Amino acid sequence: MRRFCLAWLCMFALAVTAGTKEVNRKQLLNDGWQFCMNDSDFAKSQAVTLPHDWSIQQRFDRQAPAGNDGAYLPTGRGWYRRLLTLGKEYAGKRVRLYFEGVYMNSHVYVNGQLAGGWPYGYSSFWVDVTPYVKTGQNEVVVSVDNAQQKNCRWYSGSGIYRNVWLVTTPMTYIDEWNVSVATPDVHTVNIKDEDPYYDATHHAWKGRSLCVVRSTKKSGKIRPTVTSPSLPAASLTLQGRK
Repeated sequence: MRRFCLAWLCMFALAVTAGTKEVNRKQLLNDGWQFCMNDSDFAKSQAVTLPHDWSIQQRFDRQAPAGNDGAYLPTGRGWYRRLLTLGKEYAGKRVRLYFEGVYMNSHVYVNGQLAGGWPYGYSSFWVDVTPYVKTGQNEVVVSVDNAQQKNCRWYSGSGIYRNVWLVTTPMTYIDEWNVSVATPDVHTVNIKDEDPYYDATHHAWKGRSLCVVRSTKKSGKIRPTVTSPSLPAASLTLQGRK
């Protein structure tokens, strides 16, 4: 059954993206960053590659505000900048940035406009940059503020300490981390989006069942039924094991 579910999800993804010019869905953006500490003047910046921790690069200081919890290293504030070039194939797409971890109190600016951010340093977060990007060259700036000490019981570091991804999807897409698969009985698999999936107007449709897969004991045939009418139609028949 698990294989059948995975196969159906793949077929559904193909149905959603059919007829569109292909763009890599997930691209790593760890290179090409500029960094400057305590100042947003990038004329004084240095080139860095993510993941990056600016605290570990400083001198130990017994007077550092983070104290022993922060390994007696300075914290403070930092700024990151990266240019992002998008071709014409990105027009009409939903474009998001996925930050796996930024410590902490981050704000993300795209082409001079605040697009999002996240205060907590130990969780990943998404920033939908679709309204702010354009075809051609774009500027992404991330401010990070770890000056308020003490804020942790162990060494946290400071900066964008994990990967950053560019994630591109059609305007209609299923939100990440929300698809669940339930098997109420041995002949039924229910694939459900627990939280919103989004249509082209970014309207959230919550808790809809995407597909119910049922089989009969005699035939062993698996027949999915798409139960969300707003999603693109998709159908397939899978032959069960004998």
